[in-house]
Amino acid sequence: EAVAGTAERLASETGATILARACDVTNPDSVDQLVAGVVEELQRIDILVNNA
Repeated sequence: EAVAGTAERLASETGATILARACDVTNPDSVDQLVAGVVEELQRIDILVNNA
């Protein structure tokens, strides 16, 4: 919830599109599902912050 709140605040302050997502990086299927969902929504990934 804190991540979602921060993403909303940054989006409203900057006008940028910000997606805050979490996944289990030890599970390849979880990572694949995350990437597929983001690409489906935005067509590509420009910046990825991997903070595991």
